[in-house]
Amino acid sequence: MREFYLICGLVLFTYGNPLQAQPPTWPTPAEHAARVEAEKQNNAEQAPAATPAIEQEAKEAMFVVQLGAFQEQASAQRAARAIGQPGLRVQATQRNGQDWYVLLLGSYKSREDAEKASASYLQAHPNGSTWVRSTADLQQ
Repeated sequence: MREFYLICGLVLFTYGNPLQAQPPTWPTPAEHAARVEAEKQNNAEQAPAATPAIEQEAKEAMFVVQLGAFQEQASAQRAARAIGQPGLRVQATQRNGQDWYVLLLGSYKSREDAEKASASYLQAHPNGSTWVRSTADLQQ
């Protein structure tokens, strides 16, 4: 049975009785939590892995270029994938008793080298922001 209705000058066509239409279904809290957890697992599996060379370089470095800080690891990993810059890594740290995941670009032995890398990054990404930090400061 095809019906139509005139509402505010618009003609709406329906099939069947519009009063018997089914409302949209929403996930239960448990279903939503399961989806969120599955997304976190998927994001963690797709995160860029730091190579042994990058990890060794980071241990010897005194300065890094920070591109962002996130309270959720999945968010930091998503940002790293979106930027897609070589030498980019996510490092866990704590600040005031809270876990943070910082997005770091490169490892440098001098502040001057880190500032040059920061300027180069900002030239390629004009809407970005950077922070040159000492590795000692990251550990606090």
